[in-house]
Amino acid sequence: MHSELSAERRQEYVLDKDVTDRGEASRACVAVLQTLRPHVRLVVVDAYTDYADELTAEARQAEAWLRRRGEHQGRRPWRRRTWPADPGMGIEVDPADDQHWYALSAYAPWSINVDLYGPDNEDLGGFYDSGYSIVATLTETEVAEISPTLADIGALVLLKEVHARRKQERKALGLLRRRTRDGS
Repeated sequence: MHSELSAERRQEYVLDKDVTDRGEASRACVAVLQTLRPHVRLVVVDAYTDYADELTAEARQAEAWLRRRGEHQGRRPWRRRTWPADPGMGIEVDPADDQHWYALSAYAPWSINVDLYGPDNEDLGGFYDSGYSIVATLTETEVAEISPTLADIGALVLLKEVHARRKQERKALGLLRRRTRDGS
């Protein structure tokens, strides 16, 4: 339950668009970060990207800072592995620290994985595939606040609604394939 975070119920939302533009990915990730910052207690970032040749200078500097931080973090207590971790993976960032936040904001849209955690390690969302896939656990009030910023990119839709829609689409496609196969 998300009672510690807000009196409003939090639900998982996704940006209902196949984001393929780096500018859109950046704007969407930063908007979600800004919205959730008051609730985020820990961010875990992978300092790898699928778009290394397109990184902005600011993102490249943030990536270098994150990797140095990862080298200093060494083994992470939350990891189950007993061998040394890849210093570019699972880098912990403190959202209360302005230097950390600056690096996170610059690099999150480029990272292959960013996980946002609230009190008691509650999952508040994440950015995947270099910002092209965004999940955020938001209240209705937060959705109303962030939606105008994202309006020209795409709508925030409940993740469970997207899953239901895709299930229906797969079912319809299966029916069409059966009819085609059966000649009806």
